[in-house]
Amino acid sequence: MNRAAADARTNDLAAHLPRLTTRLDAADPPGHPGFLDGAAGDELAKHTAGQGSLTSWDACLLTTG
Repeated sequence: MNRAAADARTNDLAAHLPRLTTRLDAADPPGHPGFLDGAAGDELAKHTAGQGSLTSWDACLLTTG
């Protein structure tokens, strides 16, 4: 989330990060181990949100537009 916000052309996503982090923390974890939408992705997203800075694991998810 932090990397996508930093890479965005506007500050719209960054403005929503605190609320998104709160919702992510409150959500039940997925019941399967998938990278993008499973337990692994859930934990990686929480880890990244808790860092408050850019991490390296999520660079593969950036797209160009």
